Amino acid sequence: MIRIIETNLSDYSFQSRVIDVESWQYVIDQFIPDYGELTCPRIHRDTFTGYEGVIRPRFSKVENLNCEEYGRLMCDVIIFGNMRTKKLIQLLCEVV
Repeated sequence: MIRIIETNLSDYSFQSRVIDVESWQYVIDQFIPDYGELTCPRIHRDTFTGYEGVIRPRFSKVENLNCEEYGRLMCDVIIFGNMRTKKLIQLLCEVV
């Protein structure tokens, strides 16, 4: 289990949350092609505030994916046809 910080940046605002997930590979797998069309995204709860949400919205498109082998992911997520959000995910630590 690992702890990540996930940040969404748009032209108007930003939001961040800290969540625990199974592995870094699990994070990467959220951004593979057609993921949003084939499965129901899993809801994750913020470790500190309880804010719930998905890592990648269903039916979203991913562009400009830049992922380091272990620790940092950046991409553009497009939802509702044209709403673009910058997604930043950083590994914080392993959870014991």
